[in-house]
Amino acid sequence: MKKFLCVVLWFLPMTLLAQSPFDGTWKTNFAESKLSQKPFVYSVNSGMYDCQSCSPKINVKADGQDQPVTGQTYDTIAVQVVDANTIHLTAKKARKTEFETTRTASQDGKMLTVATTIYPADGSQPYKAEGKYTRVSKGSDGSNSSRTASRPKSASNRSSSNWPSVFATPPTPRIAGKPSSMAKSTR
Repeated sequence: MKKFLCVVLWFLPMTLLAQSPFDGTWKTNFAESKLSQKPFVYSVNSGMYDCQSCSPKINVKADGQDQPVTGQTYDTIAVQVVDANTIHLTAKKARKTEFETTRTASQDGKMLTVATTIYPADGSQPYKAEGKYTRVSKGSDGSNSSRTASRPKSASNRSSSNWPSVFATPPTPRIAGKPSSMAKSTR
């Protein structure tokens, strides 16, 4: 019995250090990914930013100032109307920027480009993601042209970085039917 116990205790550290098949750094394979077709729905109208597809919904002043929000991973959002086709959002938690996003509608209003910079909480190197969306309905009269109900068309890598994909917002791409990250990170 003592020999058996010694053998078990000898191999126990090796089994504790064994990796699971999920350990490691994962990178999104966009060639194998399928983007959800659930549309984003938001608008900027009469000085207000309204995100109907956000959960919970967001309705704040679009004045470039930090506005409090609840139920999100951040506690404030600042929405700035840059021009008739562009809005810039900055989300913060405890006054530290979590991400910045610029949404730009094409001149013909059919395509929306969303460029995002994510600032990791651990202070490591920020990374960027970009997505393209196709308009599926127009905004109400008087709304900024970036107002849209849009579906994802593509997400792309803007460099050859091997940083992991960690930013997920609706809609979430699926790999083999399982949720994955929407963004392909770049440095």
